[in-house]
Amino acid sequence: MENNKNSVLLTVLGVCTLLVALVGASFAYFTATATTTNQNVQTGKLEVQSTLSETAQSNINPTTFATDTADTNADIAKFTFNVKGAGTTVTGGTYNIQLLGAASGIKELPNQGTIADIEYALYEGTAETGTLVKTGSFSTISSSTTINGTAKALTASTDDTYTLYVYIKETNQNQDNLQAVTISATMNALAQTPAP
Repeated sequence: MENNKNSVLLTVLGVCTLLVALVGASFAYFTATATTTNQNVQTGKLEVQSTLSETAQSNINPTTFATDTADTNADIAKFTFNVKGAGTTVTGGTYNIQLLGAASGIKELPNQGTIADIEYALYEGTAETGTLVKTGSFSTISSSTTINGTAKALTASTDDTYTLYVYIKETNQNQDNLQAVTISATMNALAQTPAP
């Protein structure tokens, strides 16, 4: 009979031990913790306004580009391009300038002028008093290329003026291919916010 009491006692102790283990394990399982990091979300308005003075020029002749006469040379087409950040409220906004250029009506005659002879020069300000941003030929313009190098800051107070000069570069060869050619240029201001 005493053996039965010991067995019952051991059984009760075993069950109690099992219950304590289960309760402890459950308690440990359900008391897991997690931490979060505060995320600062900024919102704002990114707005860029641009205007291009559209000036049609006809009957231009091949010429040499010189900074001191670029604004008075009648054979250089000049376009004033303005970029404003009016309405922008984000911090760290930037913009790039894209030039899309085309020339149509070039005659197919050997060694008498090509689209590579049609060049451009972009200045912040003017050629005479501003800063050169980029020069190049219409033969190297692609639809995915921006021409102002590094992105410029765009804020609510941004008010930048550019002048685009387009001309036929005078060479020592016959350029009859470029008679009656039509040259067109489109400038875009592409705004963006900083990378996350």
